[in-house]
Amino acid sequence: MKDKIFICYRREDTAAFAALLHARLTEKLGIGRVFIDIDSIGPGIDFVDSIAKAIPVSALVLVLIGRRWNPPRLDNPRDFVRIELLTALEQNARIIPLLFEGVEMPRPEELPAELVPLTRRNAVEIGTSRLNAEIRDFVEEIERILAGDRERPSVRPLISTLQRPQSPPPLPFHQPSPPAYAPPSREPKIAEVVSSSPQKTTGDRKKGWRTGPALLAGLLLFTVSISLWSFSHWQKDKTTEEEIFHAEDTTSKEFAPEAPRIGITFRMRAFSENFVRERGLPDLGGGLELIGTFPGSAAERAGLVKGDILRKVDGEPISNLSYMSEKINKHKIGDHVVLEVWRGSRAMDISVPVENGFVVYKRSCDSGLAEGCDALGSVYQSEGKDPARAAALYRQACEAGKGEGCRDLGLLHEAGIGVTKDPVQAARLYEEACTARDGTGCLDFGILLENGTGLDKDPSRAALFYQNACSLQAWLGCTNLGRLYADGVGVGKDPARAVLLYDQACDAGEAGGCNRLGWATESGEGVDKDLKKAASHYRIACEGGDAFGCKNLGYLYQSGQGVQQDLKLAADLYDRGCKGNLGLACAALGYLYRDGTGVEKDSSRALTLLQRACDLESADGCGELGLLYWNGTAVSKDPARAFQLFSRSCDGGSATACNNLGVQYEHGNGVGQDPARAAALYRQACDSKVGIACRNLGSLYERGLGVSKDLQKSVVLYRQACSGGDSVACTQLNAGKAP
Repeated sequence: MKDKIFICYRREDTAAFAALLHARLTEKLGIGRVFIDIDSIGPGIDFVDSIAKAIPVSALVLVLIGRRWNPPRLDNPRDFVRIELLTALEQNARIIPLLFEGVEMPRPEELPAELVPLTRRNAVEIGTSRLNAEIRDFVEEIERILAGDRERPSVRPLISTLQRPQSPPPLPFHQPSPPAYAPPSREPKIAEVVSSSPQKTTGDRKKGWRTGPALLAGLLLFTVSISLWSFSHWQKDKTTEEEIFHAEDTTSKEFAPEAPRIGITFRMRAFSENFVRERGLPDLGGGLELIGTFPGSAAERAGLVKGDILRKVDGEPISNLSYMSEKINKHKIGDHVVLEVWRGSRAMDISVPVENGFVVYKRSCDSGLAEGCDALGSVYQSEGKDPARAAALYRQACEAGKGEGCRDLGLLHEAGIGVTKDPVQAARLYEEACTARDGTGCLDFGILLENGTGLDKDPSRAALFYQNACSLQAWLGCTNLGRLYADGVGVGKDPARAVLLYDQACDAGEAGGCNRLGWATESGEGVDKDLKKAASHYRIACEGGDAFGCKNLGYLYQSGQGVQQDLKLAADLYDRGCKGNLGLACAALGYLYRDGTGVEKDSSRALTLLQRACDLESADGCGELGLLYWNGTAVSKDPARAFQLFSRSCDGGSATACNNLGVQYEHGNGVGQDPARAAALYRQACDSKVGIACRNLGSLYERGLGVSKDLQKSVVLYRQACSGGDSVACTQLNAGKAP
């Protein structure tokens, strides 16, 4: 029975439209009934053979044609679109050409003779001004065709009448969920209460968490040519895998019509080997990549162009993402800011006048340019402290077809800033932004789907929108999609495909993708294990501003894996990660100061770092801080405070802290004595392979404290503790002191 749909498209032409159509058809028809090359052909599978098998069982073949369909390429016998079309025509398949972006059907003389029959197939025009609605109508028509109600589609051809200004490719800015770190190795500090030593993290996620309004309000990012005010989807360590800052970000306390701007949008850029080679750059490590200038802005007039690498501002190295904004905001209207710009292998100084962004954007908005309204909204959001007015401007831009305006308005609704908090409305706006080809809107919508925020949780649909984001150069979408393939969530588990997606993201400068690529290379998941290459990937991620990359590279230098051991460099890398608001990196640096490893021993400094790690929701950081209060190191002994910190750490997933909490319950130190509760906590930690917790639980069974006395079970637990690396349990077993 022919009940499937085959989508034929050229990736550089209509990839985004194909992904959106695939998502809509899959929603209606179910997974497995829509064939699209990127999702339907696994690694190592013969492409031509897959097409030959898929088309005969397809009721319809949809041929997507846009402005870059490029008919001359069809003369190449190896062209995949040609192969698909020939197969469909030979099978006498029902073919429906879909025309996007106002293009017309190819003329017979433009096609090879064997493909001329395509020109006789009735085509459907899909207008991009109402893309979401028209795709929905078309999908409903397809449903009727498959049900046998219609002989041919009757979707009314529409042509977009709204001309929108072109904008630079949208960029990703947040991640959906908290990092998952591997269980840390353990080192006993006292007889039964133990400490966790540093361990690595991929920057990956287990559960979908998103940030609250208070954090969102403090992380707004503003733009000129793409009005990206953004909140970071802080994870448990309150850090993002990639952040985008704009030179327009200011925080003056009262609104004034003077908003220092030069009219640029940029992002932190990881410099992959391919990027350095293709651009002819020296080994700069990383920098800010210009992704756009506002039309008619000072930056555009000064000659700045998309792709420029910014390394210094007013002679000072750009140390982080917000530094550019801070420097520009210190200037007055009419001043000049001097930028060191790398274009290829050549460096140049470009002087750019600082102008009043409020005046420029208002004039642009008043003239009907949606881009100007979106940018003006960012000014009201930042300098004006008037999110309600910003929301109105974002809505105006959105209704004029500006995807970024829809997304910015969605961010306000999600956070409840200036408008009613409404995750359902936020989801609708993100989807609308996505249909307007705003890649970050696709990314945001995918995040909501993955987390189940304002929508039913649906990782399969999330994967489709991550794919769409990836196709629209929102590179974090590639990383997120890779993560789903690595974990087998919403898609079939495919580590090799995950690696390809990480590599694509990393090569495009998405530092989180470089970090994930490093993790895969270090662990040998989907790619050959190679610690030296892993270190290289982590280095690129770290230089690109990814705190996880700094943390993971620091771990390799601390342990001497893949690189020559260098404890001082490890400390420096942990410090960079900590300054990037990664709690795990702060904790790792705290351990070094606590033990005097690679740095001079400093208990007070360790206390400060572990407190910061705990404030950043690092479970291990809270646990280690609790241990300082338990032992009275750099602070007065305070078992009650230790109990609070161990509880927080245990709840956050630290099995070591659960053991330590059990000790307090067993002895009634800092909390009321409760042996049964202690036994439950020991069991939880023992199941997570904390050896000393198994010994502590064995001791309870030996004495019948909090559990029924069971000497046989006690011996089993002592052996488990010994196997888990607890030397005390091994000694007791060897000496015959265990029951």
